[in-house]
Parts: sequence; C-alpha cells; structure tokens
Amino acid sequence: MKSYPAVFYNVVFLARRMIFALITAFAGSFDGGLTVSLVVIELVLFSIYLAAVKPQETRVGNRVELVSEVLLTYCFFGMMVCLSTTEPKQQYFVGWLSVTTIITLVLVCVCYLASDSVLSILQWFKKKIVVRRRRLEIERRIQEAALAQKEINKTLVAVKVNPLVQEISHKIQDSSQP
Repeated sequence: MKSYPAVFYNVVFLARRMIFALITAFAGSFDGGLTVSLVVIELVLFSIYLAAVKPQETRVGNRVELVSEVLLTYCFFGMMVCLSTTEPKQQYFVGWLSVTTIITLVLVCVCYLASDSVLSILQWFKKKIVVRRRRLEIERRIQEAALAQKEINKTLVAVKVNPLVQEISHKIQDSSQP
C-alpha cells in the first residue's frame, strides 16, 4: 500500500456499500430527489477518495476501480430514470443505452487490462534478455580471463625454463671442453 489512508480501503469500501444500500432502501421510499442527492454525494466522495488515495497497489487496479465506480454511478442513474418514468419507450431507450454504455466501458476496461498484461509480459521478456546478455558477457569475460591466465602461465613457465635450459647448455658446453 502506498499511503496510510489506503490501508483503510476495505473499511471505506464496505462502509460505502452499506451507506448505498441504506440510502436506496430507506430514503428511496420517501423522496426520489433526496435519494438521488444522497447517492450522488456518496458516489462523488468515494470517487474522490479513489482518485486521491489510489488504494490499489497497481496503476491498473486504481483505474479499474474508477471505471467500476463510473459504471455503478451510471447504473444507478439508469435505474432512477427507469423508475421515475412511466413511458415504456423511454424506459426501453434508457435501458438499452445503459446496456450499450456498460458493455462499451467493460470492453474498454478489458482492452486496457489486456494491453497492460501484454506490456508487462514484454517487460518480463526484456528483463530476461538483459539478464541473458549480461550472463553471456560475464561468461565471455571469464573465458578471456582464463585464456589470458594460460598465456601468462606459459610465459612464466618459459621464463622459468629458459634459465634452466641455459644452465644445462652451459654445463654441456663446459663438459665438452677439456
């Protein structure tokens, strides 16, 4: 979690759902205008909380949560319009408009999630490629160091052997001279 208020997201979410249920259950039977006003205030406050606090750990999670809130708000207004009007044509129009909008927003959300998933998979492959390149570079450097060490060892052996060869050749020359 990013911040202290984000820790209370579950509590805020449950409280919000209970307030929404209480408003629609009790205030709806008294006055439609009061219900709409209270629900709009509650929805706007929760949307501000989501936008300000960003309680989800990922950017995608926060955006999906905001889209969900917009869908809930739109569904509520669609229900209120359908309940307040008695004309079947208006109810039919609002109903299909609601369904179309919800499907569109859900598809946008799914596309966003899919694109984010593809991007995260590409980043994962990029990290794997970088790690592989680093590993190959390290292996190449180790091989070069091993070859260089072999050359150094040959040089050291030649340097150590050269005085022995010279000493033996001097002894042979000395022994051959009477």
